[in-house]
Amino acid sequence: MAGALRRACGGLLPESISSLLQAVEKDQYDRAMAETAAAAAAGEQAGPGGAARRERRCSGGSGGGRAALWVEKYAPRSYIDMLSDEQINR
Repeated sequence: MAGALRRACGGLLPESISSLLQAVEKDQYDRAMAETAAAAAAGEQAGPGGAARRERRCSGGSGGGRAALWVEKYAPRSYIDMLSDEQINR
């Protein structure tokens, strides 16, 4: 019964999944571009010191260099890093 209904209507959704996913991706892209444009416009209005303030705020405010997430910092570099002593796992 459900198979016959699906064949008669062409599916449960009026559009295909791929077209829906493309629409969502396009919407996300458009929103990101709008936010980027708004941030760029706000940066131009902030004056010459605006970029330096943003850099300090984004970097965490302490130390030099790029801050990394702890997950990235302590991620295993090779398969051997993921192994542990069998006595610990008991």
